[in-house]
Amino acid sequence: MPDGDYIDGSMGPDTRVGVVSALDTAPTPSTTGWCPFAEKKPVPHFWEGRGGFNVKAVVLHIAQGSYEATYSTFMNENVSAHFCVAKDGRIAQFVSIDDTAWGNGIVKNPSWSGLIPNQNPNLYTVSIEHEGFYTEQWTAAMYVANMKLLQWI
Repeated sequence: MPDGDYIDGSMGPDTRVGVVSALDTAPTPSTTGWCPFAEKKPVPHFWEGRGGFNVKAVVLHIAQGSYEATYSTFMNENVSAHFCVAKDGRIAQFVSIDDTAWGNGIVKNPSWSGLIPNQNPNLYTVSIEHEGFYTEQWTAAMYVANMKLLQWI
């Protein structure tokens, strides 16, 4: 396996080009770990806290399914992410960013120096799922919502 490849067989980075519109309002910080403009949909699969780590990265995923199915999966399987962005721009939050979601696997031979070898990256990352499939382009509403969420994080 080449350096930097994910054990889970990731499809690699998304290299599609898109346009992000300007945001009309600045995100509001939170002291609770819950995003004030996201729909709060807590799930049971997470660890409280971050094991002494601080957030140092955000991992963007493609859900390989619908916005609604993502929530169902996180309620019924031992996986989770902090957020999901829908094609129409809605944002759901499943886990507080102060806690550890279970969406990012261990990386063998990381090529990014920010990854800590043999340490679970869930402890120091925030994960965002995006409705749809890896073969589909994001909608304009997804780009805007994703950018607003990243600025809030």
